[in-house]
Amino acid sequence: MSVTINVTFAGLAMAILHPEEDCSLAVLPDARKPAVLDDFTVGAEHQCYIRSPLAHFAHKDGGTLIADSSVVHRLGGDHVSMYLAVRRRGSEEFVPLAVESGAHGPANSGNALPMPYFDEIVTPTVAPLPQIINPTAHQSTLCRMVLPSGAWRGSGIQSQWIVSSALQTAPSVSNPCARTPIFGSYVGRMTWTRRIEDDITHVALMVHSLHGTNTPAASLVFAPLPAGGEETEVNMEIANLCADDPLEWKSNPRRRLADVDFKWMYSLLELPQQQRFTTALMGAELPHPRKVVQPGSMPGGIFAALGSEGCSTSALRHAFDTTAYLTMPVV
Repeated sequence: MSVTINVTFAGLAMAILHPEEDCSLAVLPDARKPAVLDDFTVGAEHQCYIRSPLAHFAHKDGGTLIADSSVVHRLGGDHVSMYLAVRRRGSEEFVPLAVESGAHGPANSGNALPMPYFDEIVTPTVAPLPQIINPTAHQSTLCRMVLPSGAWRGSGIQSQWIVSSALQTAPSVSNPCARTPIFGSYVGRMTWTRRIEDDITHVALMVHSLHGTNTPAASLVFAPLPAGGEETEVNMEIANLCADDPLEWKSNPRRRLADVDFKWMYSLLELPQQQRFTTALMGAELPHPRKVVQPGSMPGGIFAALGSEGCSTSALRHAFDTTAYLTMPVV
């Protein structure tokens, strides 16, 4: 039999794609309290949750019991590291997913996600803060999840966006056009998918505290998978969205203002030689996606950039120590 696992990330989340190995990290910044960001604007409060169809959960198979009326597990008061584990038929243990046997090459095989890449927004060099990719640290990070093998794709409706060039290489005599705004067709969500060809009976999402313990803070165990060669899917969403409507209730008449919360993502990054983004900006605004109005729809028939409409996921190509993440304790 086979099981396909789909993990969708929405809102403030970054996929860190290893450029040489078949492994990636998903990192969510800790935006639970409003804060003054590096361009002196205020980042709004966000909430993070895990959402999955209720039918997926195995209430009597070692998982954390959630309310029968709910499909939401909120990440509230702790900084956590998460990973996926599977239980094979005939075994009582959950084993963390590892890099697929025989898999080599960079995460996502070089396929570009339809979303902003920070190694293109910030040039020539930008990197995650050391504590972001350190598997035991938690500063600035609410949630970090290792995702071995698998493939990434964009989710949702694509729109045209523009990102400013304020943090690109400064123009020079030899390269007078060094700074060029980035135009892209982006979506607001990204989904990691992995298909497993094995006799798997259960899939679990292990949630560990980043405050010095290897004991899972929670284990969300998905319902027993069908036997007999049937194919099945396990779907979940991990979202980090504005606190005024974190569950995206359609009945909530929240205000549709320009949303520049993408700027929170810079709290996960650093410039060379410990230079601050505040200094590098020289008074400019932190680059973030702005929706583009096509020519002809504005007076004068020119492109016009509007405020972005919702928190956007992002990506970064950068190496990290995969061994530290793929040797999680067996639960």
